[in-house]
Amino acid sequence: MDGLKPWEMKRPACERAVDEYARSGMTVGLGTGNSANFAVMRLAEMAREGAGFVCVASSVKTAELAKSLGLNVADISSVERIDVTFDAPTRWTRNSTS
Repeated sequence: MDGLKPWEMKRPACERAVDEYARSGMTVGLGTGNSANFAVMRLAEMAREGAGFVCVASSVKTAELAKSLGLNVADISSVERIDVTFDAPTRWTRNSTS
């Protein structure tokens, strides 16, 4: 990881978190900032491979990025629940259905 800026070193952790916790059909919360942007980019890759997500963004900037990458972004008032939220590699939430 030589030559990477410190914030760029977060990318592998963010992508790994998305791979581990995001599943097609989920409603996904999107945070704001570099870590969330990496998660958005990985979600978009998964969507291009056939996964389907409804995304709820915490900021206009994140919503714009997600939409520009082809993700379905909904207003928070239109979703019943958020299944998983990606914000920073050390902070994630996953709602339990039990």
